[in-house]
Amino acid sequence: MNFADWYAKREPRYKEWRNRWKSKVNMENALLYAVPALVMAIAPIASTLR
Repeated sequence: MNFADWYAKREPRYKEWRNRWKSKVNMENALLYAVPALVMAIAPIASTLR
């Protein structure tokens, strides 16, 4: 049994908090990678339109 499992048994709220945190971190990672990718995708198009 690792620490996370032991702590989840001790603290039932920890599991839902961890799930919420994981989804939040995933959203932040998606934003970190999606926004520059979108900018790099739109920049050449925008420069040709000008």
